[in-house]
Amino acid sequence: MAYVLLSIGAALAYLEYLGSENVKTAGSLLYQECFGGNNPFYKWAGAMIIVGAIGLIPDMETVSMAFMVLILTVLILSHSSGFTKLVQGL
Repeated sequence: MAYVLLSIGAALAYLEYLGSENVKTAGSLLYQECFGGNNPFYKWAGAMIIVGAIGLIPDMETVSMAFMVLILTVLILSHSSGFTKLVQGL
């Protein structure tokens, strides 16, 4: 998985260096969306890495998996309007 993400990042960096203004704009927007704003992606990625590292401990595999599911659920709900609709419904 890490190689896929590194390949995508390298491809985007190359296209931004080489490409036209549209490609540069798309690369800039993608970078700002992932690493900027109110809720940057690197915080979620760091949480996933830490929980995955805890899962390498033999007795903590199920706990790590439960937290991984929780993090992914919160990540999906926080980036969609599902969470606000759920809170408004309560």
